[in-house]
Amino acid sequence: MTTKTEEISSAVKTADEGITEAAAHAERLAESARAKAETAAEHGWGGVAGNMEQAVEHLEGVVEQVRTAERAGQTAATVLDEITDQMSSPEVVEHLVTAGGELDTVTGSLESAVALVDEAITACEAAGQTSLLGAMQSLREEISEAHERAGQSRDETDAERQHAETWTDEVEEEEGAS
Repeated sequence: MTTKTEEISSAVKTADEGITEAAAHAERLAESARAKAETAAEHGWGGVAGNMEQAVEHLEGVVEQVRTAERAGQTAATVLDEITDQMSSPEVVEHLVTAGGELDTVTGSLESAVALVDEAITACEAAGQTSLLGAMQSLREEISEAHERAGQSRDETDAERQHAETWTDEVEEEEGAS
């Protein structure tokens, strides 16, 4: 039988796999956008090249944000996996607080990444570059799905923490009544 904590850890790991894939996708898109910016510059199309360079900068920001989310997700899963049946409830609460904080980092970074994808899309549109737009929309969806999964894991971690805190309080009240 799996425990609730194991279920949450598994969900975090699944979300993190999606985040890893999104990071690789963003890196490929940044390289494509960079190549298009260089091509535009070689042809002397300054405005197009400038807009594509903006897209590159935004996509590089996406990669940075997604990699931050990836590391935080890995840390959250590790902290959740460290919870054992040998721990006291205050120790469990402490681990759940730490994991929840890491998952807050994941969701915040992914929100920033989505905003940066939107900026990259706008820059590509301004350059008249349409071939990357579909791939960027797909990237946006990947990141949004990972954000949703990470948010669900964060909410479940918070609920588990509240349950552990309530359990700790109940035990303390019982001891006080004795």
